[in-house]
Amino acid sequence: MRKSKGKKQLEELWTKVLWISALVGVAALVWFSVNAQLKSNINRIELNIEKLDGSRNLISEEVALKHIENFFGIEIQEVKFAKLETKKLEAALINDSRIEHAEVYVDGNNVLNINIVQRAPIVRVMADSGEDYYLDKYGERIKTVKNSAVRVPIASGAIDDFDSDWKEKQGHTLHDVLSLAQELPKDDFLQALVEQIYVERDGSITLIPKVGKQELIIGSTDKLKVKLRNIKLTYKTIVRIKGFDKYDRFNFEITNQINAVKPDQKSNT
Repeated sequence: MRKSKGKKQLEELWTKVLWISALVGVAALVWFSVNAQLKSNINRIELNIEKLDGSRNLISEEVALKHIENFFGIEIQEVKFAKLETKKLEAALINDSRIEHAEVYVDGNNVLNINIVQRAPIVRVMADSGEDYYLDKYGERIKTVKNSAVRVPIASGAIDDFDSDWKEKQGHTLHDVLSLAQELPKDDFLQALVEQIYVERDGSITLIPKVGKQELIIGSTDKLKVKLRNIKLTYKTIVRIKGFDKYDRFNFEITNQINAVKPDQKSNT
């Protein structure tokens, strides 16, 4: 009886030893595997840039790869996993104003995967002061790049200078520019119609259409939805019936009436 009990204890002890040995072996294997990977180089980079509107890029693969090489300070093929800090690389990439989001990770094949989401411009600001940049729907500034334009309305004229806290400044003309740029894409007709947003020195706004020579005066962005609705109604009635060259200007500042100005005439309601 005692022998049977002692034998059982010995078997249990031996089983524990085997399990501990197995765990130590697995841990050692993992350690050697991880250590070997840290000393190894990245096999290649898989770079994906989500295109704007399904077809355009503000930032090219060449520029993105240059950002990555600048971050490491050496050619990508020479980068070892031990020096790879994915979060810091993501932060370095979004320092480029054209990049809204970046995701960096390594897969099991030692491939460095980088997914980039670009900021989507909704208006290009070309101010009298010489400033030239895009704004996205959040009012974030996006730098322009030669030979990489995106077709969006252009805001020009007496636009206040962009600064980091312009959103907190009451009366800053970019508030009106952004409000218009956010509203136009909500209507296919208006988005196709408006080519330019012009800001006068007194802050009043005139829209310039892509077709015809009319100036569409809206003044302030107060009651903007009503004014834009009146513009759409005007083009679907008066302009469609009488033609694009019948009037030089339409004034929509007063929302319950439309003032039309014919060539060589002062006004005609």
